This record gives sequence, C-alpha cells and structure tokens, in this order.
Amino acid sequence: MNHTIALIDDDRNILTSLSIALEKEGFKVQTYLDGESALIGLSRTPPDLAVIDIKMPKMDGEELLKMAKSKMRNRGEMLNRKHRNEGRKRDMRDRNEWEKRRNRPRKR
Repeated sequence: MNHTIALIDDDRNILTSLSIALEKEGFKVQTYLDGESALIGLSRTPPDLAVIDIKMPKMDGEELLKMAKSKMRNRGEMLNRKHRNEGRKRDMRDRNEWEKRRNRPRKR
C-alpha cells in the first residue's frame, strides 16, 4: 500500500530533495509551494501525512494547519516542521500529540 505525503514549503530545493528521497522509499508525494495552493490540493486529495513549513508568504504554515484540520477532519495526520530555535516546548507537545494520534486506531 503506497502512502501519500504532502510537502508544503516555499523553497523548491527542499521540495525537490525531500520528494526524491521519499519517492525512492515508495511514497507518493504531493508538493505545494504555498499555503493557498496546498489548502486546495489537500482538500481534493487528502494525504496520509503532511509536512508543512511554518514561515511561508501569503499564508503561513500555522494558518494552513488550522484551516486544513477544519476541512479534513479524521482524514489525515498533520505534522509541523518547525525552525530549529523556535518554540521547543511547543515542538515537544506537537510531537507527543502526533505520537498519540499516530498510534490510535483509525476510524474508517
């Protein structure tokens, strides 16, 4: 079973290198250069996991995450890629929450 991962980042180099590595591992990859196009794409074809950059023009990653969660209830897991020195306590809470959600039984 191929899982789909959505990559949202305004840096083309990051999108290219991550998508090449993930595709080699057998994942289907969706890439988006900004939050607005990602929101449309995530609504049309919800991924199994989304990796979202926080600092992007137009719509930042946090805003995208809030909007995507409201449109895609129980459809996929979301994981933030945080900047190194930003919000370490919040990073840990997000990781713990993601682990809890990842390990819970899925509703179908």
